[in-house]
Amino acid sequence: MADEEQIPEASEVEDVTPKANPVSGEVLLKGDIKIFPGSPLPHMDRGSAKAYLAETRSGGKAFALICPDNLVPRTAVVHKYMNVMSPSLPKITGSGVVDWQPERREKYVFVYEGLLGNPLSAQKNIPALGLKLDVILNTIFYNLVDGISAMHDRGVVHGNICLQNIFDGGSGKFENVMLGDCLSVPSGYAQPAVYETVERALALPYAKGEATAADDIYALGISLASMLASHDFTEGMSPEEVIVHKLEHGTFNLVTSRDRFPGQIIEVLRGLLSDDVASRWTIWDINEWMDGRRVTAKQAGRPIPKSSRPVEFKKKKYFRPDILALQLRKDPAATLELAESGELYLWLNRALQNKDYEERFEKAVEQAKKSSTSGANLAERMVTYVSMALAPNFPVFYKENSFFPEHFGNLLVDAIANGKDANSLVEVFHGDIIPCWATFRYQYGLLVGDEPGKFETCRMYMLQKSAGFGIERCTYFMAMSSKCLSEKLTEYCVRSSRDLIIALEGIASSKSKPAWFFDRHIIAYLFTHDRQVIESSSSDLMSDEKHRQVSAALKIFSRIQERERINSLPNLSLWIGEHLSTLVNRYHDRERRKQVSLDVNKIKSKGNLVMLAELFNNFQDIQNDTKMFSFAMQHYQSLQEEHGRLSLELETNKNFGKGTGRQVSAMVSGSIAGLVILIYLFFSFAI
Repeated sequence: MADEEQIPEASEVEDVTPKANPVSGEVLLKGDIKIFPGSPLPHMDRGSAKAYLAETRSGGKAFALICPDNLVPRTAVVHKYMNVMSPSLPKITGSGVVDWQPERREKYVFVYEGLLGNPLSAQKNIPALGLKLDVILNTIFYNLVDGISAMHDRGVVHGNICLQNIFDGGSGKFENVMLGDCLSVPSGYAQPAVYETVERALALPYAKGEATAADDIYALGISLASMLASHDFTEGMSPEEVIVHKLEHGTFNLVTSRDRFPGQIIEVLRGLLSDDVASRWTIWDINEWMDGRRVTAKQAGRPIPKSSRPVEFKKKKYFRPDILALQLRKDPAATLELAESGELYLWLNRALQNKDYEERFEKAVEQAKKSSTSGANLAERMVTYVSMALAPNFPVFYKENSFFPEHFGNLLVDAIANGKDANSLVEVFHGDIIPCWATFRYQYGLLVGDEPGKFETCRMYMLQKSAGFGIERCTYFMAMSSKCLSEKLTEYCVRSSRDLIIALEGIASSKSKPAWFFDRHIIAYLFTHDRQVIESSSSDLMSDEKHRQVSAALKIFSRIQERERINSLPNLSLWIGEHLSTLVNRYHDRERRKQVSLDVNKIKSKGNLVMLAELFNNFQDIQNDTKMFSFAMQHYQSLQEEHGRLSLELETNKNFGKGTGRQVSAMVSGSIAGLVILIYLFFSFAI
């Protein structure tokens, strides 16, 4: 858990594409897949992911979905989806980053072949199509089961099955019915709440966690019931009333409350819409039923207990702990009073008479008090912990957020992308909310993933204040498929080290480029997505010394350029060249500095960061310069000491130097006398 691993992307379908064609108004993906911003397809939108007409490489019709910046697309399952073979699923023809001219920024996009036709319903609420059973079973249902079965066989879950995302394939007879997109937005994001199980419907749209195969089956059951029904079975009900009805009476009761369904389909609906996952049908059960075989009844899980007498909360009475858990967050102060007064414990002990609920409640109250720092904070945390104790299968409720920990990273991405206050999210890391949630779920018999370990890792990140840690590191660690959210990269969709260096190359050409290359987001993103390229240089990059920062930046960029085999980065080279004087000036030899400056000017115009890095990574050259400087410093120090000693002697000893002067004068006079004698003798003998 503590070791971050980059989720593999679909590299063969993802790429940074050429710029849009300003003449034709086309946006190009990979240079040959055309997207037409002037031709929206609103009936194919998936929430805030907007659909547009597109054209494949061969000229065939297609549609593209533009992913919003604040959501995390499901790029981790693209590989698997590409291997799913079914005529009931749209075939993905490409995905990656495009230069999206309408917003003048890069966007991530998925392009699918075909246009799929019209959705079975364009209404946001539950429609009542009133179709004949034989039409549904022989065409629509058969196609949907084929598509879902093909996905589940490959380990892929759709997560967005609803009538608004089921298309007629362009045929009014429903012979070519197809499922729509499931990759452009988080699992369940654009799914109407009624198609979701109670647990997922209670979470925020982008924090439901990854859907499971059982969730697809449940959504298929709601879709089947909606196609058969002549009346909207949720008409006049609020979303909360729908959830409460499902909890009290079950989903099957909800969908059959206003219509009489054919007897042969009742068994199917009961199996698909079982609120107990253990007794819900699987895709294989559906195939058995379609083959005419009887599906073996499954043993139901443990039922939710119901008390013999109600507990009162805000002047309403509740018999079930899970329904009470829904209401607690509406009034934290009242929840705190109910918990501390002992009334809730007495209800659990005497009316519900369930030891497991009692023990969880006692631990919840203890943990809430232990982790709270103020009265207001205590009330909020009491809601969180007590809700988990009463309904361990529900998402975590904390202040305005409701989420499953698996998608907590999506909350962080949305908060940062939209400039929201993330303090309430940061508080989750500092408490025991997630460990307590995991403990309660495990005791309740539910599966617990690796979320507790991830949150513990993030808690350690939050304790470190330096760049590369904090909330930024937690965001990319928890949401590995997110793009980098740095303000420096607002106009770019950076999803890898290669994307980063290409984006910086583009930024470097701007007159308004920032003063420095890195910020906390970029450093954190590299740590989680390309640790090997930054780890060895991280201490220098985060140093207070400018020359160490510049050296680290040059090393990081050169490694990426060399590994990704990027030929030239002239703008980035010139940009980093503006900072290289701090490295050049570290040479002590004046002539060497001049030579290095000349070499820098030659290399940076070529855009080769690898050669620039090698210029300053010449260990022998640096060692020789340092050694010669050390020798020069020692010689200078010796001269300074000699100068000081002589000056002191001259000041303190009046006779200092006189003896030496006499000796020197004697030697000089002797030498002169000898020279005179030699000259005299030479001329005497010469005559």
